[in-house]
Amino acid sequence: WLSAQQAQRLQPRVVEFHRQNSPGPGISDLRHYDLDSLVTLDVMLSTPETDFRGGQLCTLEVDGKLKEHTFGQGDILVFQSHKFHCVSPVTQGCSSVLVLQFWDGPASTCPNRCTRFAPRC
Repeated sequence: WLSAQQAQRLQPRVVEFHRQNSPGPGISDLRHYDLDSLVTLDVMLSTPETDFRGGQLCTLEVDGKLKEHTFGQGDILVFQSHKFHCVSPVTQGCSSVLVLQFWDGPASTCPNRCTRFAPRC
């Protein structure tokens, strides 16, 4: 999936703070994926079931079923960026997640999602 050479060249493409208050929309598109990135890391900053309810990350599996991934405060979920994923709506409270995406391109230095392999977007 990711060669040793690619892994050594990975650079940050996106670093975002996602805050979702109830009622939050989540990401309802079952075929959402992180375009142009190779690896995505989600870092849970809130405490599920204490700070918020809902907001589960789900991935669309090969068999067509959604797999729910639960993780607690401080846990990191790492997955291939091209994997289809969605997030259920936050139904109570507030969820905070740090999202990092890495690609085989230059390190992002601009305040938005890089879309080209250039020093600045």
